[in-house]
Amino acid sequence: MIGRLIPMAVGIAISPVPLIAVILMLFSPRPKSNSLAFLLGWALALFVIGGLALLLASTQDLSADTGEPSVLGSIINLALGLLLLWLAVRQWRSRPQAGKESKTPAWVAAINTFTPIKAVGLGALLSGLNPKNLTLNLSAMALISEADITGGQALVALLAFVLLSSLLVAVPIVFYLVGGESVKQTLEKWRAWLAAYGNTIITVILVLLGVRMIVSGIGGLF
Repeated sequence: MIGRLIPMAVGIAISPVPLIAVILMLFSPRPKSNSLAFLLGWALALFVIGGLALLLASTQDLSADTGEPSVLGSIINLALGLLLLWLAVRQWRSRPQAGKESKTPAWVAAINTFTPIKAVGLGALLSGLNPKNLTLNLSAMALISEADITGGQALVALLAFVLLSSLLVAVPIVFYLVGGESVKQTLEKWRAWLAAYGNTIITVILVLLGVRMIVSGIGGLF
């Protein structure tokens, strides 16, 4: 089950704007407190939304008696797959031109003034309410709910999914905590690379996951 969740976790983890935001926090007057608060908000939102989705799914019959997805589960997979493909198209259209960085949101300029409370809120907002991340989170929870596993195993799968989805956000923070001020030049190179190529990478991941969910939905229906 955890292996099946990895592609969706990677799709959430590779998010240019949150990664750029956490790197910029490491250049702010409160690098450690703000970046760790951001990571907490990021992981907490994924866990809460995923947990609520699992609770809701437990009240529905998403699996047939044979262990295969039910009609409702297949329809949900199909709808999520189509949504992922739509998000892929939108992501591709928003990509920067070759050799140029994508436009960063206006709030990025205010990161230097952030407090840990604002950092927690920003992390939760970017992980929980981002359409791409929300769709991937719900898709992962649909996979968990269809599996023939106990409630405790489902919780372990959810925790593993949140951990995997948070790894890339945690990498710059750990890198900074270990290397200190000397790693800022490397972090700046990471930020520039993400701004230039992050959208393209996400587009490919969304297409692959979208096709996978659509095939699963159609297979369950027919």
